[in-house]
Amino acid sequence: MASYLSRIADRELIDQLGAMGAVLIEGVKGCGKTATARQLAASEVLLDTDPDAERRAALDPRLLLDGATPR
Repeated sequence: MASYLSRIADRELIDQLGAMGAVLIEGVKGCGKTATARQLAASEVLLDTDPDAERRAALDPRLLLDGATPR
C-alpha cells in the first residue's frame, strides 16, 4: 500500500472536526476522501462491507456511533 500524501483538505478537515461533531466529505470517486478521513479517524464503520453495520443502521442509526472518536 502506498504511503499517504497530504492534501490541501487535511487542514480543513482538522479545523472542522475541532468545531463540529460531524463532517461530510464529498468528492468524485477515487479522489482520496476515505484516505483523508482515515488519517484522523480513531474508528470507522463500513456500511458497504459490513452487513451487521447495515442492519444496525436500519434498526437505529445511533447504534453506529459507539466507538472511539472521531468516528
